[in-house]
Parts: sequence; structure tokens; C-alpha cells
Amino acid sequence: MLPLATDILSRERWRDLAKLAMASDNEGVFFQGTEASEILGVETWDGHFARVKAKPLGSSSWYHLMKYTDEARIDQVLRFAESALPFHLIETGPADLLGLGPEFEPHETLNWILQDLRRFPQRGWRFIWAGLRSPVVRNRNMAMNGLSAWPFGSLDSEKIRLLKLARDAEPDPKLKERLNNLLTGTPIS
Repeated sequence: MLPLATDILSRERWRDLAKLAMASDNEGVFFQGTEASEILGVETWDGHFARVKAKPLGSSSWYHLMKYTDEARIDQVLRFAESALPFHLIETGPADLLGLGPEFEPHETLNWILQDLRRFPQRGWRFIWAGLRSPVVRNRNMAMNGLSAWPFGSLDSEKIRLLKLARDAEPDPKLKERLNNLLTGTPIS
């Protein structure tokens, strides 16, 4: 049975169909194309980046884009994201909001970016800072997760000053403790 399945999956026709689905405007077809492409080993990064460029806020393609972004592409993604995100709508100050609903699309988009920043230590400070200034708890936790990959001592004095401000303004005791640990060199996991 396994040789038959391998033979069927290796047919170029399936790869062509997956690529065709990745070019679809239909969200469901695009999603199926993404799933099929991942199984078949078809590159999806370009398709997701095009999708994100077409609809920067609220696109689930951010998840896949960041998942498949590597060291060679991260700066390109971050440059685009920095030009596309409305930081003024995100950085309204820490609170205890869940961030659900269409009015939180910028915060959701920031989450997709922050979730993979730990793979790129010392990159994406603009997004980490936005996350720490967000009223959405998940944004702040994701920002801390990204910072957890930065080597101790790699923060310059301005970033340390900003992190102290974030710690002092943080309403969540666990996040406040994580920020304090970061500033004192204690693991923040």
C-alpha cells in the first residue's frame, strides 16, 4: 500500500494542482493548496507573501509566511510588516484585553509576527516594543517570548530604559515578573 501511495503523491499533476490552488482568490481553496503543498514539498512562501501584501491585516497567511521565513528572508518580511502595521492602533498601553474581534486585526497580525521572532534573536525590536505597549495580553507575552531568545547583555541602554518603562506600566503580575527577570538576567521562559 505504501509504494502505491508514494507513487500517487509523487505524480507531478498533484504538485501542479497544489500550485494552482495556491493562486486562488478563494480562501478555502487557497488553504487546501497550502495544506497539499506542505505535504508534497511545494514551496509556499511566495504565495503567502503575496497574500499578506494584498491584505496585510488579519490574514492567516502571516502564520505560514513567518513559519517558512528563514534567515535570508526575515529582513524583507519585517520591512514590509513595519510599513503595513498601524502601530498607533496597537501601542495604546498595556491592559488586560483578550484582543478578540475585527477591531483587533492589527493585534492579531502582530501576534503572527511575534510568534516566530524567537527564531531570529536580536531582530524585530520594533515589533517587540509594539507588543509590550499593546493592551492585548497575548501580544505582550509573545513579545516576551521573542525577547527570551536575545542573549543577556545584547540590549543597549535605550532598550533597557524602555523595558523598565514597560515593566513599571505592566498590569499583569506574571508579565511584570518576566520583564524584571529579563532586566536582571534571570531566565524568562
